Amino acid sequence: MSGDVSARAAEMPPVRNGAAAFIFVTILLDMFALGVILPVLPKLVESFVDNDTAGAARMIAESGNREDAAIASVEAGVNLGLAVLAERIQTEKENFTKFAAIGIEQVDLGQADKTSLVMAVLDNPGSLLASLQPFAERGINLHKLESRPRRGKAFEYVFYVDLMAAADDPDVEAALKEVAQHTSLLRVLGSYRSAGDPV
Repeated sequence: MSGDVSARAAEMPPVRNGAAAFIFVTILLDMFALGVILPVLPKLVESFVDNDTAGAARMIAESGNREDAAIASVEAGVNLGLAVLAERIQTEKENFTKFAAIGIEQVDLGQADKTSLVMAVLDNPGSLLASLQPFAERGINLHKLESRPRRGKAFEYVFYVDLMAAADDPDVEAALKEVAQHTSLLRVLGSYRSAGDPV
């Protein structure tokens, strides 16, 4: 989050039955965290979005304002000397964050079985379908298809695709040759070992 955060106190009804009452003036969290926990936030709390949860926790720790709170990992809060008020507040039980390590040297993480690529389909009817069909015809499973605006090209989009096979697999190579006929941009970002079960 850039700039100063201005906050105003939220008027919350008192908590009965001897329970502790916490009045949060500001809650800092990243955009993904906001979507995950939004249903559990009291409606009268004013929240602000930050770029990452650990950064939000750091801002709260540095401010020293006991009326503010951040949504972050328990580890981030403990490391920064913050009190953990509640754990596991996400609405989705199986909520995980993925991390990727990017480098220029090859690291042996095992046999590659997943490939990420980016493509921009031609502006013709059926181009998106035609660019995905070669994978289906070869039994290559797609795990992600995500569109994003294309930089410098108004109203054009690129698609990020994760497929469950290595780029040097003969079926993937053949599929990519066909996909190229229906795209104005096709780039393999890399192949790697897919993650196993979450830790």
